Amino acid sequence: MADIYEQLAHFLDELPGGFPPSESGVEVRILRRLFTPQEAAITLRLSLLSEEAHVIAHRAGLPVEQARDLLEGLDRKRLIYCFPEEGKPRTYMAQQFLVGFWESQVDRLDRELVEMFEEYLPTYAQSGNW
Repeated sequence: MADIYEQLAHFLDELPGGFPPSESGVEVRILRRLFTPQEAAITLRLSLLSEEAHVIAHRAGLPVEQARDLLEGLDRKRLIYCFPEEGKPRTYMAQQFLVGFWESQVDRLDRELVEMFEEYLPTYAQSGNW
């Protein structure tokens, strides 16, 4: 079985924006920098439909509070979409890499992360996803 980050890369590649594999595996290194293993695992349980934490928790086999904490952390890191609506429970959904969570990482960028992205960009561009 592929590790959790390889699974996440495949999951992201299935989204409309794609996340094609590179020869070097740099896309997996990017994910390792952005997601904890627990965050990667729950992200695999998201869909392109906005859902409440208890629905995602059930699908992930986690207690609701643990799932909610992970989802809120992912929202703070801007790695998923969160939809707060006054008087209603927050809902969450998957977010693709480009145009998606990568652009939201501007305040978290460092030299290493930018270099990884620059290494990955030709693979993404060749995929025709933009």
